Amino acid sequence: MFMENNITIIILIYEENLDVIYKCLQPIKNFKIIIVDNAANTKRKDLIEKDFKIEKYFLNQKNYGFSKAINIGIKNCSTDYLLILNPDCIISKISIKILLESLNKYRNCFMTAPTLLDHHNQITQNASLFPETGVLKETINIKGDICCQSVLAAAMFCRTEEIKKIGMFDENFFLFFEDDDLCKRIRNLKKSIIQIHDAKAIH
Repeated sequence: MFMENNITIIILIYEENLDVIYKCLQPIKNFKIIIVDNAANTKRKDLIEKDFKIEKYFLNQKNYGFSKAINIGIKNCSTDYLLILNPDCIISKISIKILLESLNKYRNCFMTAPTLLDHHNQITQNASLFPETGVLKETINIKGDICCQSVLAAAMFCRTEEIKKIGMFDENFFLFFEDDDLCKRIRNLKKSIIQIHDAKAIH
């Protein structure tokens, strides 16, 4: 059974303006939301909390980078499932439901991710091989779900207990390649990472 209150959405913000953040929050406002702010913007926090119900809101007094800040959100997540979401990503309730159903449908699946679209509704790069393969990251347009080596941390859906158990993001990565590193550890466990065709997110 799909229950919004059993999914926490973790969003890291830094210098994004309110318009971008509000577009992200509006379609997911009924889910539990954790915001981690690497800019310690108290004025923005007050405005967001006035218009949206935020489960937890963390103001970091310095820019911790992506990995450490997202880990703060993961550590404070108490629901069975979580979605890591960039503030410039827009995803619907239906697509989150599909991510959940797919995670539980596919045997040995650790993580699902949506098919990313640009603002012109064109598919953009998400599912890919690891950088050391030497294959350039490019858009993969397959009319179905894709089992892949890596997906972008812009939108990742998984079970909370499992990502905590694997050690979350490596905080030695300030920004960039933290998603590849996490996905590599997942794949080393012989678990699957799957981009879901029918779950869409604008990024």
